[in-house]
Amino acid sequence: MTALVHLSFPQSYGAISSRLGFPAKRDAAADYYQIEGTNNWVAVWYDGAIATGYGISNP
Repeated sequence: MTALVHLSFPQSYGAISSRLGFPAKRDAAADYYQIEGTNNWVAVWYDGAIATGYGISNP
């Protein structure tokens, strides 16, 4: 989660994946990363290959 807080958006898919790794889940609009040690998820939303933002979300 700390890694996301320090990113500026928009970001490229490459920048996000190099910082966070491969997502645990994906759909057409977002990649989902589980917050370590919790049942919470962070979604990184995309417009094409550009990450436009993030938020707490269930996949």
